[in-house]
Amino acid sequence: MRLVRSACGFGVINALAIVAAAQTADIGITKTHFQGPPDPFIPPGGNIVYTIFVSNSGPSSAANVVFSDPLPSNTTFVSLSIFSPGWVSTTPAVGATGTVTSTTLSLVSGATVALSLVVKVDASVPGGSNITNTASVSSGTTDPNPGNNAATDITPLLSLPVQVPTLDTRASALLALALAGSAMFILQRK
Repeated sequence: MRLVRSACGFGVINALAIVAAAQTADIGITKTHFQGPPDPFIPPGGNIVYTIFVSNSGPSSAANVVFSDPLPSNTTFVSLSIFSPGWVSTTPAVGATGTVTSTTLSLVSGATVALSLVVKVDASVPGGSNITNTASVSSGTTDPNPGNNAATDITPLLSLPVQVPTLDTRASALLALALAGSAMFILQRK
């Protein structure tokens, strides 16, 4: 805010006015999933661990910041961790679907907050599918760059081919002979 002094008319009449300078805060969000060794794929029925960063590039503090993450299709909520004080969260019950929402009254310029969201993939989802998740952040302060207020992560699911071991005719015959020979040996010893 700045003070502006103006003179009116012919005398010593001064008016004092307070003019508010416009405040802006460039808030943004990034989102990735954990890719563990040796394979970056998540199996159906496994957990996806999302790492999310909410930041304020300023120049002002961002007021009433809201993080929102509708859980992706074919997943259920497991847990949410926020690594900064002052945030209040609403989550679905463990094992349920819904939207995760976290809010804070203020995020100062230059601050970055880390969140960890864990969801469980339904075991019935076919391997080779993708789980797509988009999270967003908003603020009550004017944002000069709204293009970085949403982030999407695509997680590929591991495709496990089902292989039933089979024996060809010759291997089956050899196995049958070996088992029969073992049975004969055991019977003769008794």
